[in-house]
Amino acid sequence: MHDFGPLKGKQRSKSGIKTRHAPCNPVLLHELKELIRKNNIRSDETIFQTKDRKPMDHNTFGDRFLRDQKRWGCGRIIRFHDLRHTAATLFVAAGIDIMTVKEICGHEDIKTTMNYVHLLGDSIKNVSRMHAIIPSVINSDSGNDDVDNKTQLSVCASSK
Repeated sequence: MHDFGPLKGKQRSKSGIKTRHAPCNPVLLHELKELIRKNNIRSDETIFQTKDRKPMDHNTFGDRFLRDQKRWGCGRIIRFHDLRHTAATLFVAAGIDIMTVKEICGHEDIKTTMNYVHLLGDSIKNVSRMHAIIPSVINSDSGNDDVDNKTQLSVCASSK
């Protein structure tokens, strides 16, 4: 049977083939094991393969994803590679440290991973343009001069 923990696979890079490790949560692990069992996939075969049991290459996977999207009628068509960008952006947004995201994505240079941080930075700027956090004073109506007025922060929508 296949060995799981982090998923391992071969990836072609500019300098040749390297091994890729990606985290695998229990739900995905269960689904992959079921796929392996259902399709009688041997340990020396790839999990994702064509009908004639040959490994799916990048183009075959992308073509299959496009065909499935059209069949599902899910609206806007995206490239399979866009899922990679979405995952990296969600990792950064969830607060996963940038070096871990870099390793999961297999980026050679941290600058590539930092692009996802910059994408989120623009989102933060856009929100700050639309909303302002301003102080407002809460007046105490108790009539007691010993009670200080309190300051609270209010979020107000910008008119821009």
